[in-house]
Amino acid sequence: LKVGDFAVAKPNPLAKSTSMSSAENLGEPGAKSAENGTSPRSTSAFVTCEGFLAQLQDDTKTWQDRWFVLAENRLLYSKRPKDKKPKGVIVLTNESIVQLCAEEFEVMEKSGKNKQIKKQFTFVVKENNSSHFFQAKNNDERSSWLNSIRTNIGLCPPSS
Repeated sequence: LKVGDFAVAKPNPLAKSTSMSSAENLGEPGAKSAENGTSPRSTSAFVTCEGFLAQLQDDTKTWQDRWFVLAENRLLYSKRPKDKKPKGVIVLTNESIVQLCAEEFEVMEKSGKNKQIKKQFTFVVKENNSSHFFQAKNNDERSSWLNSIRTNIGLCPPSS
């Protein structure tokens, strides 16, 4: 992959899914607690990727480590894997774009000034009028997230 590469992935019927426990911990819609003896949420919401990523905060332009769970067309995040409710949700559509970032790039602060960012292993998810910047720990981890997100975008229904 090269800086600036982007694609909308084609559906991958052979994509592997992982444990749904973290998605349940994040309080996804339809999740039910195993503590009260009810069955887990519908298996139609597969978790395809989960783990820590650094996320660029919109308001402060600082990086925060967050636990992310990619489930269907949602990228949920919290501070820790065991958190019961997500801190936030990024909804992916078939129009979402995923791109690699250069090791040096600029983001606009609320004041209108550009801020120079120097980070390795970064990528951006663009949807509607928002850009969400992430940093993985290494290139393999970044590639794994990019491929998983692109696959999930390819599975989103067309916009009406």
